[in-house]
Amino acid sequence: MKTEFHTFLIAMLLLTCGCFEQAEVTTGQTDSDRIADINHVASIMEEYKGLYGKYPLYEAWENGRYQPTVYIRITDHALSDDERFMPGVTCTSLTKAFFEDYLSKHLHRTIKLPVDERPLNVSEGYQFVFDGKDYFISCTLEKATDRTRRLAHGVHKYQLSSTSIPDRKIFKIKKKTNQALCSRGYSPPKKPLRLRAHPRHLPTT
Repeated sequence: MKTEFHTFLIAMLLLTCGCFEQAEVTTGQTDSDRIADINHVASIMEEYKGLYGKYPLYEAWENGRYQPTVYIRITDHALSDDERFMPGVTCTSLTKAFFEDYLSKHLHRTIKLPVDERPLNVSEGYQFVFDGKDYFISCTLEKATDRTRRLAHGVHKYQLSSTSIPDRKIFKIKKKTNQALCSRGYSPPKKPLRLRAHPRHLPTT
């Protein structure tokens, strides 16, 4: 299991280190905006866990519907087959649209996930990974912070997770889950709910 996790981390590094061509791109979106976006997505994951006891997609994982790693590039850009999968890792690739529909259904409101507005030759976009236990959500920034790791010149990875790996600059979200849930009219169940896997909502892999 430890070896598989190390392979997963290496694949994440290769994916984000791939081929970045730093270019002048004007989108109006800043590094602060991207950090806020990643925190927003992470807060949705924590809200889901507050309601169901586990993170999104766990029911399909437990039912054996997905491969060892679920990978989603949260982007509105068209992706080739190669761009949809993580290099060197057996994974299930899902789309942004599928994930939004899934979250909307289970959180009982319309979920629209934010995207990195830069083209894919400059940024790999926002990325979501779920390994059956923990999630990882990441983006790349143009400037370094004390919570990023350098991938290349002008490319710094910011990553939040349900687990903390400080030496890899992977951190948990600074959250106030209970307050966030209460503000939306939700209260966590006394016991985790078990969701059934509905084939019509799960892609064939």
